[in-house]
Amino acid sequence: MSRTVAGVLLALVAVILAAFGYVLSQITWSRAVMIEGGPTIGFFYQTAREIDSWLTFNGVNSTLTHRDDTLRIMGDVNDPNNPVNVGFIAQSVTASAFPNVMSLGSIVQEPLLLFARSDLGTDLTIEDLEGLRIQIGPRISGVHSLATAALSAYRITSANAILQRDPTETGIAKVLSGESDAVATLFPPQTAIIGELARDPRLQIVGMTNVEALAGQIGYVQPTVIPSGSFALNPAVPAEDESTVGIPVTVIANTALPDSHAYLIAERLQQLFSSATSTSAAGEFPNFSDTQLPPSAAAREFYESGRPWQYRLLPGPMAEVFYLLLLLGSVTLILMSIYKFLLPDVHGTWSRILSPRQTQALLDEVDRAQREGRPLRPSHQRRLDRLIRQRDRDHALRTRLDAVSRVNRSAP
Repeated sequence: MSRTVAGVLLALVAVILAAFGYVLSQITWSRAVMIEGGPTIGFFYQTAREIDSWLTFNGVNSTLTHRDDTLRIMGDVNDPNNPVNVGFIAQSVTASAFPNVMSLGSIVQEPLLLFARSDLGTDLTIEDLEGLRIQIGPRISGVHSLATAALSAYRITSANAILQRDPTETGIAKVLSGESDAVATLFPPQTAIIGELARDPRLQIVGMTNVEALAGQIGYVQPTVIPSGSFALNPAVPAEDESTVGIPVTVIANTALPDSHAYLIAERLQQLFSSATSTSAAGEFPNFSDTQLPPSAAAREFYESGRPWQYRLLPGPMAEVFYLLLLLGSVTLILMSIYKFLLPDVHGTWSRILSPRQTQALLDEVDRAQREGRPLRPSHQRRLDRLIRQRDRDHALRTRLDAVSRVNRSAP
């Protein structure tokens, strides 16, 4: 094999190896999932537990954690050094401050509901809470942020009311025991705890007025109506439609989350939240109505057309690089075809035209060196040695061919 052919072969192998290395670099080798929810009685945590069970059932290494200061979940998911890579938001966010976070879809609308003691009077509205003890949730939590904004819009602040910041579970217990007068909640209406509070005769839902104006003033919420009878039909609870403001709950993930995991999570979210509820139509959720974060391409594709076939048939890492593998195989076949169909001609051209000319030029140089009495340059000497070895091999081959030919002609 000539140096030219060997060089071309080495170049082809190098291209294939480089392409294979690129494919390997596109595989997400960190496959573990850690899901962070909110308080254990809350919707974030209950949904996180559903996702965790589903991922574990499908062979994913998944773990579950929680924190009460839910506004910080976003930062945990964004942090590449934090093992948390899936979480929840129901808050106003600035996407540029969290470049490593994407949306897996909004799954439900969370209304702000205020529950007050029934013995405070009937038909209470939010304006009537002035001067009372109000549980607004722990600092750096979604319920605290929204409840504070809503109360402030009605000029209820720490200057004219007692704002208490216990965890929601503790706040509910204190209202029922008489240590507090009202508690703010931020859970989907279908959450069990909300139904229990609404049906409890010791409590009443605090009415809100001018919710369209309130939503516009807060900015990141939408007017929401809890229809009459949502929590019980006979007697109807609530007795009349309750107007409030709400915010979508969005499942978020680190952008490094493998696509195969994103498809699985999207599948579970669709199973859990696509049915009709008292506040949403069938198929309304999951969606990307919360446009604060960029959507996951995998989750969007699942909601539009389901999981691609390769993710149903192949292991996750292989499915994620399937098209790259297909491209690599195609390039390899093309390069092999180039070698098979074109290189023989290149080699023949070299043997017929270029090699004899270079050989003649080398011999001319050897003659000049001998006439001038100077030694050959090392490179010329090596090429001359190769030509002599090639001549000897050709001579030995011709001798053997002559012998075989004579024997063959003498055979009967």
